[in-house]
Amino acid sequence: METDTCAFHYPTVTLKAKETGSYTIMTTIRDEGGTEKTKATTVNVVEKAEDAAILEKGSVDYGHSLEYTIPDAGSGAVYEVYSKMPGSTEWVQVQRYNANRSLVLRPRYIGVTTYLIRSKLSGRVTTSYYAINAAIPDLVYQELAIINQERQKVGSGALRIDTELQYVAGIRAEELVRNYDHLRPDGSDWHTIFEDLGIHAPVKVGECITWGHFDPSGAVLAWMNSPEHKKVMLDNKYDRVGLGLYKKFWSQNLGG
Repeated sequence: METDTCAFHYPTVTLKAKETGSYTIMTTIRDEGGTEKTKATTVNVVEKAEDAAILEKGSVDYGHSLEYTIPDAGSGAVYEVYSKMPGSTEWVQVQRYNANRSLVLRPRYIGVTTYLIRSKLSGRVTTSYYAINAAIPDLVYQELAIINQERQKVGSGALRIDTELQYVAGIRAEELVRNYDHLRPDGSDWHTIFEDLGIHAPVKVGECITWGHFDPSGAVLAWMNSPEHKKVMLDNKYDRVGLGLYKKFWSQNLGG
């Protein structure tokens, strides 16, 4: 028995999507006899491959930093660091330096911040990607609840977590390791951190610090036992706060 067959061969098509999302591609072909056949193909377009191939991931309490050791590209290399904030597609250069060193990354936003680290030497470019998830830990809300209980006892309004003050408090807690004082490690007043970070400071600001405590209740008790810190912590002129903890160093930064 002889049979006639007709093979349909779909051409190879190269398409470039401008946006992420799901696309359906309809391909119609016709053989010599005029018979048509249609094929539907669904394609999911995701982030660029370079963004998907994250070389290293990490997580950190919001306001604190992570330190990475990046590959040495050689003497004379230039290193550039770019970041992409959560939900954004725009890369912003945040650092540039001329010597290999450990890289300290401090996400400025809550959520996943992606970092691109590019080294350049004699025309050779090497690129690495890091993704860091920054979140406000439950411990902060536990501490906030204890503070607000004390404020309620004296008739002061409840404090709320402010993301910019939370960022400040994280940095201040890390600075306390180097200089346990309301002065920063460079000798300037603690509130100069707002200008250094480009953050608009509240009209009224206050700071409480302590160290050596294992839990929020111990830190708050220490502030309650210090007349100066107690006065600041319970002052009704403040309505928002950031709470930082680093190696048993606690920072409370208030705004109003």
